[in-house]
Amino acid sequence: MSMLKTLRGELVEAVSGVTTYDHVPARAVMPCAFVLAGSPYIAAAETFEARTVRFGLVLVTTPSLNEHETDALDELIEQTVKELEADGWTVEQVRQPQLEDLNGAETLTTTIDVATEATF
Repeated sequence: MSMLKTLRGELVEAVSGVTTYDHVPARAVMPCAFVLAGSPYIAAAETFEARTVRFGLVLVTTPSLNEHETDALDELIEQTVKELEADGWTVEQVRQPQLEDLNGAETLTTTIDVATEATF
């Protein structure tokens, strides 16, 4: 198994409370989260053999546009950031929430940009 696939799996395992995919799902069961490659995806790290690997963890609410979903996303962000940091991921930023069309329905989403060091 590749190191990148292993890291995606570890990222998925760090998140609880929602279905989390290690890929962009064709049909998602919402609320959910899924992993995308970050930017830059792989970069030099502080030590010679290590690399910094970045991912975007996309959080998605259930289809609805109301105050409840805004609150639900905020709670999911707070919980997920705590879990990621507890598992040793560096949370670089949480992007501004926005409306997205997923599975034919409008959802509220945000992306948490995370990083970790790895040796290939």
